[in-house]
Amino acid sequence: MILKYTYALLFLILASCQSIESGSSKNQLDQNQKLEKNKELQAFAIAKVEVKEIAIDHAGFKIFNDNGCQNCHGDKLQGSLAGPPLIYSLYKSSHHNDLRLFTSIKEGVDQHHWFFGNMPAHDYISDEDIHTIVQFIRQSLILNNIK
Repeated sequence: MILKYTYALLFLILASCQSIESGSSKNQLDQNQKLEKNKELQAFAIAKVEVKEIAIDHAGFKIFNDNGCQNCHGDKLQGSLAGPPLIYSLYKSSHHNDLRLFTSIKEGVDQHHWFFGNMPAHDYISDEDIHTIVQFIRQSLILNNIK
C-alpha cells in the first residue's frame, strides 16, 4: 500500500530532522522551519488518501459539519493541514473501536499516529451527537472498504 510506505517515509524524514546535531546552530532547523516542513510532509501524505465515498445521507454528516469537524478532518474525511484523514486503515474498528473514537472526540487525544498535534476535547457536543458522528465515520470507512 503506497500510503503505508508514504507514512513510513514521513516518519524517517521527520526523525532525521530531529537527529540534527544540537550543538551546530548553522545546521539546526529552528522551530518554525520544522513546523513548515511538517506541514509540507502532511500535505504530501494527505494527497495520497483516496476517498471513494462518504455517508452523506447519514445524520452524522450534518452533525460533523455543524460542529466544524470538517475544518480539520476535511469535508470528505480526507484530512487537511490541520488534522488527519479519517478514511484511513488506522481507524478500522479493530484498531480504534467506537468507544475509542467517542472518547477521542469527547475528551481529546494526545498526538500518537500523526504529526498534527493533540486533538482538543469537544465536550460541548452531546454524547448522542458524538455517537452519531462515530457511526457516520464508521459507515464512511465501510464505504471505502475499511472495516
